[in-house]
Amino acid sequence: MPTSLKEYLRGSNGSYTRLWIGLALALIVVLLLFVNYLMHDPSGERMARDLEREFELVQPLPEAFSIEHYTKVDGGIASVENTYESSVSNEAIQKHYDLELPKQGWKQCGGGTMRDENHRKVNTVSYCKRSYIMLLVYPEDETVLRRQFWLRLKLS
Repeated sequence: MPTSLKEYLRGSNGSYTRLWIGLALALIVVLLLFVNYLMHDPSGERMARDLEREFELVQPLPEAFSIEHYTKVDGGIASVENTYESSVSNEAIQKHYDLELPKQGWKQCGGGTMRDENHRKVNTVSYCKRSYIMLLVYPEDETVLRRQFWLRLKLS
């Protein structure tokens, strides 16, 4: 029977094998806790709730209806997106948000054209407020009777 911690850690053969095994197990536990923290970062969830509250303040285009809404949290990064469908012109969509968003403190801070994930040309308009950025994305093609457009809010 060992009489001290030093004797216990040394083991019966005099080596510090028990100590190294204990340190290795402790390191594994610490790494698992760290990975769990990264995967379930509470700041990402808090950010998502803040973005949702900010998103709810925006009055949507009256002639549009929401077909999809989602909140995405990836580590410490969050975003909120709504997809709408409407038959009004692209000009009317942008005009609505150009008038609506400044009421909530947003300022237009960019825009242009790009290709979406399906390689279609889309127009984008960016609006900024504090550390937030809201992106309005709508198709360039005006020949479609019912068009979809997106509002995406994230931290800039």
